[in-house]
Amino acid sequence: MTAYTFETITDAEAAGFKVATDTLTFTTPGATATAVSVVVTPAVAGGGFPPTPATPATQSLTFNGVTKVFGSTASGTGIAGFGNLTGSIIFPDASMLYVGSTGADTIVGSGGND
Repeated sequence: MTAYTFETITDAEAAGFKVATDTLTFTTPGATATAVSVVVTPAVAGGGFPPTPATPATQSLTFNGVTKVFGSTASGTGIAGFGNLTGSIIFPDASMLYVGSTGADTIVGSGGND
């Protein structure tokens, strides 16, 4: 298990982030889940003539003008489906960010203002 901070994670670390074991913490005072933009880019199959390379799926998080691109969950890395457990993505205000996928995602909230 590796603990990363959003503000200092490198591009290589983000690309190799392992959703099953790693954690991501936002340390900027005032950071909240609603202040983070998420972009899920689906994988693109290669092929055709002339052949085009396959492009793996990625998930990008943007906060405070900084974007980090996380790898493909197909390779065991990435953040799709991440954040549904307390303590996986950590914010100073204890808010939660669930990063979906390009599929049909279902997440059940709590009795609060989800």
